[in-house]
Amino acid sequence: MRQSLFILFFVLASAVASLQAANTQAKLLLSAEVAKPGEIVWAGVQLKMAEGWHTYWKNPGEAGQATEIKWLLPAGVTAGEIQWPLPHKIPPFEITTYGYEDEVVLIVPLTLASNVEAGPLELSANVSWLECKESCIPASQSINAQIKIGSENTTSPHLATLEQWLKKVPI
Repeated sequence: MRQSLFILFFVLASAVASLQAANTQAKLLLSAEVAKPGEIVWAGVQLKMAEGWHTYWKNPGEAGQATEIKWLLPAGVTAGEIQWPLPHKIPPFEITTYGYEDEVVLIVPLTLASNVEAGPLELSANVSWLECKESCIPASQSINAQIKIGSENTTSPHLATLEQWLKKVPI
């Protein structure tokens, strides 16, 4: 009986945690569907927040925690530094914090080695962030996308979105 109650408690706690983490959804966007070896492909980690929720910038200020991206990349692909769009000040204004509301796309250059083999590549990352409304909840999600290595470049439908967010990155 005691073991059954423990299992029930664990299942319910897990369900509540997964519901709470649903305030922000992450997705991996790529600038190309097909890329040549030796090229740079722009990857965007898109975070879409539910109304009233926010996440934080690389320097969150007096409170908060920056989003982290831990890449799980195949041989021949390396990730550069995150290109952070300019944030805005997050209320309450008594505490200085900087972040994003509604949506942000964190841009990362992925360099393909000149000897990367032709064919499909699976690109993955574990993304973690702090999402806040009236209180804050740590959240994470695994994201992935596939790119094909070939003899020519073919842009993806996400290129325009990535270019829009790149314009918001301070020089």
